[in-house]
Amino acid sequence: MFKTLLLASVLCASLNVCYASLVPFVRKCYLKDNACVLAANLQIAYPYLADGIPEYGVSALEPLQLENISMNHDYFKLTLPTASVFGAKKCRVEQFRVNDEESSLTIVLDCPVLVEGKYKFVGKVCIFNVDKEGDFKVQSDSTKTTINSKFELVEKDGKKYFKLLDYDYSVEPTRSLHIQLGDLFSGDVGKAIPYLNAFDKNLSEAVLPVGKPLYSTIVKSVYGALQQFFFNVSLDELQYA
Repeated sequence: MFKTLLLASVLCASLNVCYASLVPFVRKCYLKDNACVLAANLQIAYPYLADGIPEYGVSALEPLQLENISMNHDYFKLTLPTASVFGAKKCRVEQFRVNDEESSLTIVLDCPVLVEGKYKFVGKVCIFNVDKEGDFKVQSDSTKTTINSKFELVEKDGKKYFKLLDYDYSVEPTRSLHIQLGDLFSGDVGKAIPYLNAFDKNLSEAVLPVGKPLYSTIVKSVYGALQQFFFNVSLDELQYA
């Protein structure tokens, strides 16, 4: 409650908009005024979605706690028993588009991503059979994700809301992806030093195609937060009538 009141005071002063609302950080916009929706609504609201809004059933996205994510490759299996995902508070909402005729919307997010936790690697590195575990870190300065969703308008207490339905997503490959698997190259594997630089350089490219379980789990959590947000914030609070 303190967070909400503080945010309301700041935005009322900066935007000169203050009205009775459960979502005081949302400024009213015409639905097709994408610039307004982007700048004044979702972009402002998103960091607070990342903190979680219990009143709306929105769980915190920062940090996002994941468990037992498995990624399979031709030559290895990489498992993340535990992982903490950071970066949601710094996401930039690049686009927000609504297509009334198709009852669909598109949200494009550009986020820095930091994932830390424990890993287990089983497979081959060069000519060596490897069975290692330790700490890992995955970091990217910019990861662009596009979420497309169908919606239907529902009415509650005389007000209309977005009910987000099925969705799909895509993640643009990024050259800024860095992966560190601690202790992977210790022991006998260290004898392959001439090959390790090449393996380390190609590790990100090898993991990226098999990283879908990690990406899909993150996007599912993000989509769940957006779904709860739109289902609890009426269109009257998002746009002019």
